[in-house]
Amino acid sequence: MIMKLKNIFFIMLCMLTAVGFVSCDDDDDVTSTHTDASLLVSGTFKGTIVDKDGVVKAEDVEVTLTRFEGENVQATTFHLTAPSINMDQTAVFNVACAGDNRYTFSSGSVVTATGEAIRNSGAILEGDELTVMVTMNSKFKFSTASAAKPYTIKAVKVTQ
Repeated sequence: MIMKLKNIFFIMLCMLTAVGFVSCDDDDDVTSTHTDASLLVSGTFKGTIVDKDGVVKAEDVEVTLTRFEGENVQATTFHLTAPSINMDQTAVFNVACAGDNRYTFSSGSVVTATGEAIRNSGAILEGDELTVMVTMNSKFKFSTASAAKPYTIKAVKVTQ
């Protein structure tokens, strides 16, 4: 009986020793590197707005990007102004990282500050260069009407 008990203790000691020497590799402590893209794109951009034929409509365009404070949303508020054409628009775009220092913005199912749905709109930020594609009416207000025209805003970052 004592011999069986010694064998059991010996087997248990071997198992504990084997388990005690198992270790984890250093790369098992991986931390998430995910960053909310809306935190990385804020700033003020200045540039021009042109129509689909390349005609410059305004050279005093200012676009201000700020993080949209919605819960569980990676989105950015765009505030577009151009005093020379009385443009003052605000919209929310979803934002995603699309490579090194490149971000894409899409309207998704987002609406403007006045409640109008934005379609056919989006933007790309590459480095400090912002390109915004929007559909606007003749008074430079976001519009999805068939008479609305596509415009492109090209702007360069001037402040963080």
